[in-house]
Amino acid sequence: MENERGRALRIGLCGPKAGGKTSLASRLIGEPVSDPSPTIGVDFYSKSIPDTKLKLDFWDLAGGEQYMYITDSYIKKLDLLLYVYDATDEFQQKELESLYQCYQEKGVTKKAIIVGTHSDLQKESYTETAESIAKKGGHPHLLVSTKTGSNLDILSQRILGYHRGLTVPRVRVTTVRKTGAKKQPTGCTIA
Repeated sequence: MENERGRALRIGLCGPKAGGKTSLASRLIGEPVSDPSPTIGVDFYSKSIPDTKLKLDFWDLAGGEQYMYITDSYIKKLDLLLYVYDATDEFQQKELESLYQCYQEKGVTKKAIIVGTHSDLQKESYTETAESIAKKGGHPHLLVSTKTGSNLDILSQRILGYHRGLTVPRVRVTTVRKTGAKKQPTGCTIA
C-alpha cells in the first residue's frame, strides 16, 4: 500500500494468546518490552525505516477466539503474517496449528513467518509442530527472544527481505523436543 511518503508494509502478528505477540511488536519497532496487558481486539504499532520510504505497520491481533470476528477483517488487508507462539509451551503449538488450518480453510494464503518466542528460557523448546507448519507452507521458522533480542535482527531482515523481494539465508536452529502432548485442542479455534 502506497502512502504519501512511500510504501507501507502491513504486518499482522497472530497466534495463541500469551504467545508473546505484543512484546514482539514492541521490540520490532524499537520500544522496550514491559509486562504487557492482554490484547483486546487489535493493537497497532508503526515504524519508519530510516533512509527509505518504507513504513512498517504492525497489527497485534488478539489471540482469543472471542476476537476472531474482529481479527478476521484485518487479516485480509495484510501483506505478511507472523504466526507467533511460545516455544516453551507445548500446547501453544497445537493452538498455532489450529489457527493456521483455520486461516488456510478461509483462503488466507499470505506470505508468513512462523516465530517461536521465549528462546532465552532454560525450558525445553517445543517446535516440532511449528516446524512442520513452516515446511508445509514454505514459510521460514525462527526462534527469538524479546528479552535478550536474540534473532530479532534476523526476523527484521526477513521482513525487509519480503518487502524487497529478496531471499534471506536460512538460519539453522537447534531445538530440544519432548514427545507426548498433554492437551489436545478441538475444532477450529484460536484460544
